[in-house]
Order: sequence, then structure tokens, then C-alpha cells
Amino acid sequence: MQSSLHSGVENDRAFVALNATYKGFAYARVHQFGSKNVIARPFLPIDENLNINKRVARAMEEETKDMLWTLFKQTLK
Repeated sequence: MQSSLHSGVENDRAFVALNATYKGFAYARVHQFGSKNVIARPFLPIDENLNINKRVARAMEEETKDMLWTLFKQTLK
């Protein structure tokens, strides 16, 4: 599955995608959300409505602010 992991940026959004399938079996989807025969083993911090976990969202926001502040300070030198 790791080789099927992709990420990128489009306009004002970032994305992560995992396209691992075998004969129509969507490995990532089943691991994240489960199925009739397989219990869920989530690996992304999102819920069934694709909302990111609030704690993770806050951490990402702080990391982004820190990164932007660092870049801003470098341009002032």
C-alpha cells in the first residue's frame, strides 16, 4: 500500500490519496472505515464524513504558522 500513497497541492488545498486496490477491493477504504467482514483499522485522523480530527487540525495549523513565520523572518534578513 505504501507505494500507492500520493500527495499534492491543488490551488488552495493539499491532498493525500491512497489508491491500493486488488480485484476491486479498496484496501485503504476498508482499513479506514471497515466493511461487513473487516473491522476498521483507521490510519488517517479523519471521521466517516472526512472531517479531520480537531487535535490534529490544531497541530497542523500551528505547524503551518510556525513555518510561515520562519520563512517571513528569513526574508527580512
